[in-house]
Amino acid sequence: MKKHETMRWILTFILVLSTILFASCSSAKNDNNALTDEEVLEETTNELGTDITADKVPQDAKIIREITISGETKNFNDASQAIKTNLSEADGYIEKSDITGGENLRNDKKTAKRGTFVLRIPSEKLDAFLEQTKGLLNVTNSVESATDVTLEYYDIESRLNTLKSKKTALENMLEKAETINDILLIQDNLYQVIADIEAYQTKLNAFDNKVDYSTITLTV
Repeated sequence: MKKHETMRWILTFILVLSTILFASCSSAKNDNNALTDEEVLEETTNELGTDITADKVPQDAKIIREITISGETKNFNDASQAIKTNLSEADGYIEKSDITGGENLRNDKKTAKRGTFVLRIPSEKLDAFLEQTKGLLNVTNSVESATDVTLEYYDIESRLNTLKSKKTALENMLEKAETINDILLIQDNLYQVIADIEAYQTKLNAFDNKVDYSTITLTV
């Protein structure tokens, strides 16, 4: 058997195997190459079946915590400054700030200040920061949610590692390809794998950001 025919046979085998393993990867991407939580969950069920149990999940759970707090204070400026100081000491940051009210210079009238802040804070420092914040305000409402994305996270990570291995294999084949047809065929498949890797990596990065930094929406 000629060398280039052997190469084609190997390539055909890989492409067939890739079609079986990664058919859901291509369909999972929408027009902007992103994956939704629902699509990842559906792919997890299709490929791994229903035998996904808690004892098979790594111990490093991935939890997204989001808190909404409303509070009152007699001195808005002092309270908001104290909150900003505590946030800075906790290595957090303000993602969004919206402040209204105060003195109107045109009619010399004053209205109570009202501020809404979206705060991001390292998850391990969240509880201590919440205690400090509640000590500064008369809290009128507080709601917290915790979303467990552990299964989705490690499924994406596993798929990503598999795709990276496939990318390496295709790159090695490309170096050894001898005919134009073989080169073009390998390149087409390689470009698709790279696109899949970018889509999954974007999803993983988004999870990392939300897990590592909790979100507090604070209204004062």
